Amino acid sequence: MTEALTRDSAEISPSRYSMTRTLLTKVPEATALLWITKILATGMGETAADR
Repeated sequence: MTEALTRDSAEISPSRYSMTRTLLTKVPEATALLWITKILATGMGETAADR
C-alpha cells in the first residue's frame, strides 16, 4: 500500500502540482467574492422591496 502511494506521488508532474496549488489558492478568493455578491444582492433586494 505505501509503495503504491509513494510511486503515485512520485509520478505527479510539477505542472500538475502547480495547477492544483493554483486552484486551491483561488477557492478562498472565489468564496469571498460569492459572499460579497450575495450580501450586496440581498441588501439591494430588500431595499427595492421596501419601496
